[in-house]
Amino acid sequence: IVSSLQRTSTGRQTITWQRCKGELVRDSAYGGQGTIQPATGTSGFQGMGPAGAQVKAEANTAIIFAEVTYTYQPLVASTLIGPRTLRKEAAFYVRDDRKLSGGQDDTGVFNPSPGSTQSACNNYVSTI
Repeated sequence: IVSSLQRTSTGRQTITWQRCKGELVRDSAYGGQGTIQPATGTSGFQGMGPAGAQVKAEANTAIIFAEVTYTYQPLVASTLIGPRTLRKEAAFYVRDDRKLSGGQDDTGVFNPSPGSTQSACNNYVSTI
């Protein structure tokens, strides 16, 4: 699951867009595309990452937040160990000159030719 964490014009954290790939049915631990920080209070969505170490986007920036979840089936001693779910997260700033609004490049093109299918977070497939 790859999410773009951004800050709204009013200073609230929001998951502006989110893309997913894989056949494991798993939602983001922090919410889906469009999740936004409440206008007041400290409960609910405040950023992405574990409690106490949440990542928050600064004004006019975006943070790409990746969540990888994998069901591991050991080849040796599988009857003793059994399958395990492995999960890892990472966050990083995107390049400085990224356009954060409108979803279009300078020529007004959103999905240039040839177009591609969006990897929505409700489509679980094994192809990459």
